Amino acid sequence: FAIDNPQLYHLMFEQMMLLELSPEAKDAATASFGTLVDRVHAAMDSGGLAAGDSTDAAQQIWSAIHGAVSLEIAGVHFAHDREANFAAMVDSLLRGLAPRA
Repeated sequence: FAIDNPQLYHLMFEQMMLLELSPEAKDAATASFGTLVDRVHAAMDSGGLAAGDSTDAAQQIWSAIHGAVSLEIAGVHFAHDREANFAAMVDSLLRGLAPRA
């Protein structure tokens, strides 16, 4: 979505910080992040991710993905194959959050 719609992504995540959000917009943002927290919590409960604070883990995931996307949109290209590089980043992140054997 972000790579195909960089202006909208910028508006959603960069310009939003400069604006005073309506209560409805704040609720929508909270609900969006809450969905990620819920998914992370479910992954922890099923053993797919190490037990811990699901909000902290969700923030780590959100931050890593947002950072990678923001850099790509800004024209910072670290790899020749963007999709493979992004998949490797997500894989590394999830392995870091996986249960220790």
